[in-house]
Amino acid sequence: MVSAVYIASRLQRLDFDLRILRFFLVDPSNKKLRDNFIAAEAKDYADGMGRYLEQKQDRDELDDFLAPSICRRYERWVGDNLPFLLEFGESRLNQMELIIRYALLESFLFKIIGNIVWKHPQLLQKPIHKKMIQNGARKHLKRLTDNPSKEQIAKTRAVVDAADRLHFAKWEDEPDPKHPYLWQYLREGLDLEFGQKELCVPLEWTRRVRNDVVHHGLELTITPDRLNQMRLSTANFPLLLIQAAAISYPTACTQEPPEDDDDGVPGFVLAEKYY
Repeated sequence: MVSAVYIASRLQRLDFDLRILRFFLVDPSNKKLRDNFIAAEAKDYADGMGRYLEQKQDRDELDDFLAPSICRRYERWVGDNLPFLLEFGESRLNQMELIIRYALLESFLFKIIGNIVWKHPQLLQKPIHKKMIQNGARKHLKRLTDNPSKEQIAKTRAVVDAADRLHFAKWEDEPDPKHPYLWQYLREGLDLEFGQKELCVPLEWTRRVRNDVVHHGLELTITPDRLNQMRLSTANFPLLLIQAAAISYPTACTQEPPEDDDDGVPGFVLAEKYY
């Protein structure tokens, strides 16, 4: 069973963890933390210099004379440039936050969609699911040869895999893809409607930025407005989805608190793991 309370608690804990990181890593006004960072960085640099000199075959007195000066110059450089380094570090932290929040969103979608399809196998007869199964079930059947539930597990896995690859919504003037958007899949495959077409637009932006950062480079700057939009969209969407799903599929999703040992793992994963 996937619980809305479980999803809300995971989102709340992530918010808390990220607030801690930002307070201790990006607060330029905290002089003690600033000084401690510079001192620790200088020590690491000096230790590295010491290890280098120990291994240097032609080490001489000049090396030992220059090493402390080089280390002090590096320490001054870190102190002088720390405001710029903090700004650069905050940009990296924003990118990291986006990647983590998107990964958490993916895990929620995996659990919600997977458990609905597993608990309601009649949905697999829908045309949209038949196409997904046709393209992806075979590889799962090969590794589930002895599992008595192999057919249903393979079909559910194929659906979840295919749903994970769907774009959330149309992007600018991009041609329509061959496959449905995620908002369409939720309507046609699961008979769910909670205004997801509009909600998926900022999620598509998040997906594309995440892919750009992961696969192409770290140069992209995420503005505060975009960062706040990303936080809201990745948090609101799974909560609204499971609220709608709990009404239509109460055996798969609930708005009640989960049992102590229930972390929302879909039934098909358990049937595969513990056979």
